[in-house]
Parts: sequence; C-alpha cells; structure tokens
Amino acid sequence: MSSPTGNPALADTAWLDKFGLNPRQRAFVLAYIADPNAKQAATDAGYAEGSAEAQGSRLLSNI
Repeated sequence: MSSPTGNPALADTAWLDKFGLNPRQRAFVLAYIADPNAKQAATDAGYAEGSAEAQGSRLLSNI
C-alpha cells in the first residue's frame, strides 16, 4: 500500500498508536515525516504560527 506522498510510513499510521500521542502530536509526527521542517510541521498540525518554531523544537526534543 502506498500513500499519496509516496511515503509508506504515511500509508498506515497504526504504528503510532503505541506512543500515546494526542491528536496534535500525532499530526505533527505525520507532517514532519512528509516534510522534515519542524516549524512547518507544527503549523500544519495546528500549533499557532507565532509559537510554531518553539513547539516544533520542543516536539522534536521529545524523541
């Protein structure tokens, strides 16, 4: 199965279930996989534009 972006990690996201992410964190992970830009991924996930850079950095530090 392939995803619209051609990235197999985005085709089936059940692998994320074991991490206990909230919906916005999950959206960040998927956005970051599609385009590894933390600020843009945070914005795409619904974090405020003004805090997207800080939030993206914070979310990446949780890895």
